[in-house]
Amino acid sequence: MEFTLNVCPTTQIRVRHTVVKRKNKTFVMVYKCKEQKFNELELEYHLMPHRPKVPLSKATIVKFTAYLPIPKSFSKKKREQALNLEIFPITKPDVDNLTKQLFDALTRMGFWTDDKIVFSLTAIKIYSDKPRWEVSIEEFQPHKNNMSI
Repeated sequence: MEFTLNVCPTTQIRVRHTVVKRKNKTFVMVYKCKEQKFNELELEYHLMPHRPKVPLSKATIVKFTAYLPIPKSFSKKKREQALNLEIFPITKPDVDNLTKQLFDALTRMGFWTDDKIVFSLTAIKIYSDKPRWEVSIEEFQPHKNNMSI
């Protein structure tokens, strides 16, 4: 399955911690910030129409490209270089954090029961004037994928 998610790629934001005192006891409470909750809901909303009827359960190959917004601070020349793939986003967000955000959403939305079934991943991040995710997910088939194990 291949699909485009017309939502700006975001990364997983670390959970927050706070100390709560109740009746002479101290607890550490862990919670997600509002921005993270919003990003998750937005990504899930865009994933919903693409959910498989049955979750994938075999070895799976995932490929995605995260098209990130071009920074407003870029000059016209630098903007053109970014659009022509002469400049790449080698700053934050980290590709592993983008992967975590996408994989967690795919798990919550029932694309698979657990992302441990993913045995091959290709992740690319580039600049675009149209931020989005382009995702390809397929169960491994040795003959189709020209691989032998």
